[in-house]
Amino acid sequence: MREGNIPRDSKCVVCRKACWSYECLAGMKCAWCSATNKQVQHHHMREGNIPRDSKCVVCRKACWSYECLAGMKCAWCSATAHAICYRQMSLECDFGALKKIMLPPNALTIPRTELPMKQLLNIQGTYLEASSPVKTHPEDSALNSPDEAKEKEDYENLRIFDGNSSLRKHEYRTATVPKTASMQQIRVS
Repeated sequence: MREGNIPRDSKCVVCRKACWSYECLAGMKCAWCSATNKQVQHHHMREGNIPRDSKCVVCRKACWSYECLAGMKCAWCSATAHAICYRQMSLECDFGALKKIMLPPNALTIPRTELPMKQLLNIQGTYLEASSPVKTHPEDSALNSPDEAKEKEDYENLRIFDGNSSLRKHEYRTATVPKTASMQQIRVS
C-alpha cells in the first residue's frame, strides 16, 4: 500500500525499484529517491583506450589499432565506434553491462561552493580563547616602545626558502624590507 500522495511512477534512482514507504518522497526532495523523469543520458565518448578485438557498434567492423588512436569509446557503457561512425550511434546511453550498479550522473549534485567546507561537512570545532599571547617564533617578540611599533609597521619580514627541501625542513633566511618596496627592489637587495 502506498503512503500519502506518492506518485505511481516513483522509483529509487539508485536501485530503480518502486518506492513504497519512503518518508522522503512526501516532499520529493530526497536526492536518492525521486519521481521517474524522462531525462536522456547521452554517451560520454572518449578517443582511444579501445580494447583489442572491439567492433564498431554502427558498422560492425574492427575499430582498434596498434598504431594509433583509432576510435571512440563510451566511458559508461563501453560501446566502441569509429571516429566517423560514432555520430550515427543512438544518443541515449543505457550504461551497458553496468546498468544495474551504475549511479546515473543526473543523480549527483554539486555542493554549494559559497558555503565553507566545515559547514558542508557539518564539522563542529572547539574554539578556545587565548588567555595570553604565545611566542611561536623569535621575531614575534613583544614590542617595548612606540618607536619599535612604528618601525615594525613600516617593514615586512620575508622568509626566503632555498628550494623544496628547505621548505620541508623549515630552513629559511629572513630579510626585512620596507612595505613600500617594489619587487625589483627586493630582488636587487
